[in-house]
Amino acid sequence: MFYVRETTTASSSRAIQVIRYDNRKTIVVKHIGSAKTKEDILLLIKEKAREYIQTISQQISLFKEFQKNPADKIIQVGNCEYLGVKYSFVYKVIWKIFELFQFSEIDNKPLLDLVLIRIIEPSSKLRSLELLEELFGIKYGITSIYQLMKSSSPFKEMVEKKTIEFAKKNFNFNFS
Repeated sequence: MFYVRETTTASSSRAIQVIRYDNRKTIVVKHIGSAKTKEDILLLIKEKAREYIQTISQQISLFKEFQKNPADKIIQVGNCEYLGVKYSFVYKVIWKIFELFQFSEIDNKPLLDLVLIRIIEPSSKLRSLELLEELFGIKYGITSIYQLMKSSSPFKEMVEKKTIEFAKKNFNFNFS
């Protein structure tokens, strides 16, 4: 991946370079140019660097379709609002994997949610409950989880059976 870097030169100008990182080292791929004024840097030099990156790597600008001129490429952080991070995508992906293995037929959502969060971050039951609420907005009481654990042993054979069926069907796995 390529990046645009702005650095100060010995003559107090601002140099624009296209760089990449390789084993934690900065490698200058191309020196685009230098300028003294902010306008020149924004309108000429940085735009050339982005065009160069797009040409050599097909790495396009994230906001390109919203920009009419190069000066519009600046996003003012003060005008942005942080809305938080939602992890619903990872929840849906892991749940789809559960469906592929037919674990969703177990019909014990709290148990499956506990397994799911422990895939993401192996931790204690109490921490798992905190993570479920923090990341996905799913709330269970600790006493209900302990009661669930007492009654979850019959699911062990079902999970093993479904895992073996999946391996045989999808991976041509031979258990001999």
